[in-house]
Amino acid sequence: MPTVIRPQPSKVGQSYDRLFTSSKDLLTSVSYQDSYKPVLHSSFADLGAAESPVGVAPHDNGFVHTLLRAWQQDLHLELRPDDVWLAILSQLSFFILSRGEELRPFFVKHEGQKTLEVDMRPHSLGDVNIDHFVERMRDLMVTQLSDPSVAEWMMPRFSTTTQTDISVACMLFMGSMKQYFKYQMDVGCGFPSVTLHGTRDDWELIRQCITRFKTLGDYPELNEFVTCLDCVLVNMIAGFDTPDSPEVHDFWMRAAHAGGTRASGGLVTLSGWLTAFCFWQLDGTRTRGFTDEELSREWSMQNNPEEWARLELSGIGFPVIERAKIPAATVQVDVRVVDGFTEEQTLIIAGMIGMELDSATMSIAKPRPGWWILHKK
Repeated sequence: MPTVIRPQPSKVGQSYDRLFTSSKDLLTSVSYQDSYKPVLHSSFADLGAAESPVGVAPHDNGFVHTLLRAWQQDLHLELRPDDVWLAILSQLSFFILSRGEELRPFFVKHEGQKTLEVDMRPHSLGDVNIDHFVERMRDLMVTQLSDPSVAEWMMPRFSTTTQTDISVACMLFMGSMKQYFKYQMDVGCGFPSVTLHGTRDDWELIRQCITRFKTLGDYPELNEFVTCLDCVLVNMIAGFDTPDSPEVHDFWMRAAHAGGTRASGGLVTLSGWLTAFCFWQLDGTRTRGFTDEELSREWSMQNNPEEWARLELSGIGFPVIERAKIPAATVQVDVRVVDGFTEEQTLIIAGMIGMELDSATMSIAKPRPGWWILHKK
């Protein structure tokens, strides 16, 4: 229950401070040196809305200046515990940053900066939920702290705490710890969901079938083909056992190339586990892959080195190929049709011929097998 204190109830003033109703204008006033940078997200969606006639007078220190200006102009003041705590936390952040190495043993056990990575795919940077991201980053940071309870007293929850308060506290916490951590958000293309139809035994049967490939003879490249396929299938089958595990999710997000999807859109190579399905060209020759030496050279020359990373799953390296070298998944077969004393030459084309999309939502995709029989003239 709020309490109201009336130090000087007889006089009520009015503020004439300039108010801003634009996120960009606020940024210009609070951090002018950053005002030229495009705003991707902010917590100021309520500003300027017709149903919310709220404006903000920008100040470098929103807590101190609010109290100061309210006092100077005889304004009613409203405070929440979150306001006081976030002001304290920002001060504590400065203290920690200036004594990073001295305080390192208190906060973490590692040396240097450890990269913490939060996978927000399949969202793009434009539509990602930042509140969700910073909370997941906070949870990841907690696992790396010498004493996980530090996060609890640095980011308490009050009866007045809003989602914005939670996010600001997480961000201040990230700022306090930036000498110990680097922060990374993975966004880009991916699968919102993957549905594996059939039974687990169906998928195990595929594994059993591919082991028979080795009976064709002692071909090192064929053995490599089987090894890569088996690794992929093991990870697919894991989806029946632990569909919500981070390992299973990570496997599916590594389909396109080893660098995840940070380089999606400009992909010139294919280096995810999909290359297990691109081993052979139509003439039966092995699809040319990049050697480790070539990858190392390209890594140093490219702006997007992730495109040239070799994916490894369970210690098994997958080929890196040019995307233009993805082979077809269809075959052609001539069939002679005899009808009494007449003959016709026909051609069968069959295989995986495309992607089927649900026409209602255009958001559910699945491979489409099919065939044609053509009359050859």
